[in-house]
Amino acid sequence: MRRKCFFVFLLLVFLIVLFDWFGVNLLPTSGELLMLEGEQHEYRFKVVKYRVYDKRISLTCRVLGCDGRDIKTRGKILLNCYTDEFDQADFLYSEIIFKGTLEVPKGKRNPHCFDYRKYLLSTGVLLTGTAKKVEICEIRYNIPERYIRYLHKLKLNFTDELLPDSKGLICGLLFGETAYMDDDIYSSFQSNGTSHILAVSGLHITVIYDLLEKIGKRRKKGLRTAFTVAALLSYGFLCMWSISIIRAVTMIIMKIVAREFDLRYDTLTSVSAVGILLSLSNPYVVFNTGFQISFLAVISISVLSGMLDKIPGSIRTSLAVTLGIIGYQAYVFNYISPLSVLVNIPIILLASYTVPASLFAFLVISVSGTSEILLRILDRFAYLIIWINRISTIEGVSSINITGNMAISLILISVVLFTVNSEYVRLLYIRGSRRMLKKTVVLIISALVFLFAVTYDPITYCDIVFIDVGQGDSTHIKAGSMDILIDGGGQMTYNVGEKTLKPYLLKNNAKDIDLCLLTHTHADHYKGIQELGNVYKIKETVTDSIKGDVFRISKDVYIETIWPNSKSLSKDENKNCSVYIVNYKGYRIMITGDLDKEGEKLLLSEYPKEYLRCDILKIGHHGSDTSTSDEFLNAVSPEYAVIQVGKNGYGHPKASVIKQIKEHHIVLFRNDKNGAV
Repeated sequence: MRRKCFFVFLLLVFLIVLFDWFGVNLLPTSGELLMLEGEQHEYRFKVVKYRVYDKRISLTCRVLGCDGRDIKTRGKILLNCYTDEFDQADFLYSEIIFKGTLEVPKGKRNPHCFDYRKYLLSTGVLLTGTAKKVEICEIRYNIPERYIRYLHKLKLNFTDELLPDSKGLICGLLFGETAYMDDDIYSSFQSNGTSHILAVSGLHITVIYDLLEKIGKRRKKGLRTAFTVAALLSYGFLCMWSISIIRAVTMIIMKIVAREFDLRYDTLTSVSAVGILLSLSNPYVVFNTGFQISFLAVISISVLSGMLDKIPGSIRTSLAVTLGIIGYQAYVFNYISPLSVLVNIPIILLASYTVPASLFAFLVISVSGTSEILLRILDRFAYLIIWINRISTIEGVSSINITGNMAISLILISVVLFTVNSEYVRLLYIRGSRRMLKKTVVLIISALVFLFAVTYDPITYCDIVFIDVGQGDSTHIKAGSMDILIDGGGQMTYNVGEKTLKPYLLKNNAKDIDLCLLTHTHADHYKGIQELGNVYKIKETVTDSIKGDVFRISKDVYIETIWPNSKSLSKDENKNCSVYIVNYKGYRIMITGDLDKEGEKLLLSEYPKEYLRCDILKIGHHGSDTSTSDEFLNAVSPEYAVIQVGKNGYGHPKASVIKQIKEHHIVLFRNDKNGAV
């Protein structure tokens, strides 16, 4: 039974991934909802979940109606709400009126990088919207809804009472909410591999379960069980039922049921059963990183603990999890934390005391309104955890960047570990079943080949990539072992360098940047490079290249600067931004930055048309009508054109520019439509 349930779970995951690969819609009842996309409507939603961020509240909603008519659909909506008119707890289970447009979220924008659309699908969300104002309707809540809303009101009051220095960590530790946490502190937890304590998971549920068992030890068996289950369910509703909480609570309830009816409880069977139930309820859940990490961690403990039986319990568990997820962590997040096993020992120990202490403080404050003594105790616990985590952070040691190919090697090592230590393979070896062992090895190799086929992205192996950095420019040039960037994008409210460029480069096997060339220093070209330099090695940066500069990369790859002429330098950066021609093995690619029409005219006067001819043209200024004249397009005469543009308020790219490009019979690609090119 143990092996059968686990193999059924693996088979179900395989089939889901296979069907998704072939483009099958795994949520077939969502058609009516998707028809609402892109048009202005008045919607009536019911909020089923919320999450607090720095300047917004994300509301997960079910659609009740549109323009006065009722709608019944399985899918949900994610509404990003920028308003402080209501407390977040006021939204829960309320019906709200939203007037606006819903849109299908963007999928994967750069090769091997985060797929936002698939992540939302894993939570049941099909469409997204943005609201600056919503209207809450007056409705009657049922008894369970009133109880859960009351819990969240208590949580909000508790959060307000917490001391400023400990508020972020206690909210993360107890409720999984990191909105109140300083970014630098959270980054240190990530680099040390200890950030899992800030996402409510099996660790938290186990600590609470053990505490509840001790409290109810002398109570009658049935009463103790009812109290424990009710408390765990209440905590789940308080933390908004993340996938890891669903997994942990369901497994513990299975354990309680097994104890009540004198049944055998097996961890691997239990986690497989929960995985099957979740996958059947929403097949896209298998693509959720929370699902993958949570289940992989439990399977690692179940499979790998046997080979570590001489190591003390808590260290054995931590080491088993680390070994089990290290390949996955390297592939998905592109870093590993070598010291995480050691750092996790004191952190988890302190967390196991802080969680029950925080729960006790939550209960006391919910009854009495405040408790200065308990708040100061929590503040000391939080200080100790943050301090231990901070002193354990060693630059270049506590977190090591991992490129895509290195991650694949670690995945292969993890697969070997799981295979050698699995009960099934050990039994086959003991019985001398060589034929079955060979079949098992072939099956595992086939599964790996399928996995790499599913994750294959042809852009990874392209030599020149126009990276999707949103509203900005960035071009990646690969030549042998050399990696060159021309511009790096940049946004005022988003760290493009750390959150877009770094993951893209690591996932596409760029260990560092050998040369970075800038067209000019406007934020949407330069800011991303500044941010990247803080977290990534850039060997050389050139910000003021002029006509005549040549950067030779290899025998048949070089970049020449054709503008500005040193005589024409002025304060107008668009007119005089650096223009590059990338000569790549016989192909010519022109990178124009934000060169405007006046700059184009001056450039045309400097060179004969034949010299400016290129195979690919990066259209100037994100498709603005201040760039790209007919004369310039005639001179360059490209076969392909690329507009580097994202969502913006400038109207880029202009319809007139797109029309011009089509009239010249040029094949057009756009980052906002095509992602990375």
